[in-house]
Amino acid sequence: MVLKNRKIENKLVINPSKILFVLNNISEYASKKMRSDIIPLLDFTLKEIINLMNAKVGNIRLYNTSAKKLLLVASYGTSKEYKKMKFSIETGESIAGHVFKTGKIYFAQDLKANHLYAFSEFSLKEKINSLVCIPLVTKDKKFGVLSIYYPKPKKFTNEEMEFFSILGSFLSNFIASQTMQYRLHKIYISIATTLINILEEKGSYHRGHSEKVKEIAIKIAEKMKLSRDKIQIISDFGILHDIGKVGIDPSILNKPDKLTREEWEIIKKHPINGMHIISPIEEYIKDISFIKSHHEQPNGNGYPERLKDSRIPILARIFSVADAFEAMIADRPYRKALSLEQAKNELVENIEKQFDRKVVKVVLNLIDSGELNEFI
Repeated sequence: MVLKNRKIENKLVINPSKILFVLNNISEYASKKMRSDIIPLLDFTLKEIINLMNAKVGNIRLYNTSAKKLLLVASYGTSKEYKKMKFSIETGESIAGHVFKTGKIYFAQDLKANHLYAFSEFSLKEKINSLVCIPLVTKDKKFGVLSIYYPKPKKFTNEEMEFFSILGSFLSNFIASQTMQYRLHKIYISIATTLINILEEKGSYHRGHSEKVKEIAIKIAEKMKLSRDKIQIISDFGILHDIGKVGIDPSILNKPDKLTREEWEIIKKHPINGMHIISPIEEYIKDISFIKSHHEQPNGNGYPERLKDSRIPILARIFSVADAFEAMIADRPYRKALSLEQAKNELVENIEKQFDRKVVKVVLNLIDSGELNEFI
């Protein structure tokens, strides 16, 4: 390739410690977001890579088997116009499509003089002049491509070429791992949710209870301004708070009379049973400890560990109130549903005994504002 009157930039010092720092950031972020869709994770990863490599623009395209095209799923520094106009491209189209098809990394020193690049009008508007396009492939599968753009024509050093190759392998295996974890997570949640539905079908008064409690807990957490991660945990796993009741005899769960001491001891085991059931997804155990602790009480009279006050995880304190409130305003075999005023009085009377003060205050505000009317 002959370049005339073009200043070629050839300046980049790859700092090993900075690389390790960035890869560690990505890995830590991934461990926290393993329960989430992969797209936000790719956005974060792309931003880290672009900043690390002193580039200007980057995008990640993944192959969509239904559309049979490469779709733009993550971008950094890209204009809205480009994202809209070039949201999808054909395999084989332009440099990205070529790289996906061949599975080989491609370095373009000057896009204006490159015969493969099909979007020269965008390179002018976006003020980009060179790129490296990396295939995202593993031994078993092609995922897509990573494109990194620079503002000036650039000659890539051997050091950079080697690093980009390593980066492609890292990101490919990273996507493969995260995609599998996400799918397994979704499958497990689907199975567990089915078990919950079966449990609730055993007694009409249970029907929809777990879903309502989850939604109430989300409203509480949002009002308390908990982190997005904690709200996501509630959204993903909240429906499982009573999963431990799956193995309990329906005659005990639906009993209209007072439980015997033996029956009550069986009921009290359901938080521990729940933790056993969800043990296969052990990376989430700490996050979803509310399954075990949502019957603990501030005064220490709860179960199964008799935790007190702040030793009870915040999500467990939220679920304790959400679970009790939903039960109060629903019909039970042993009583009719309480009115909202009766439920409010019940919550207030048990502050710092059965319920956390801050959580109760939030629920009272939600009741008064009408934000919980949909659950009545």
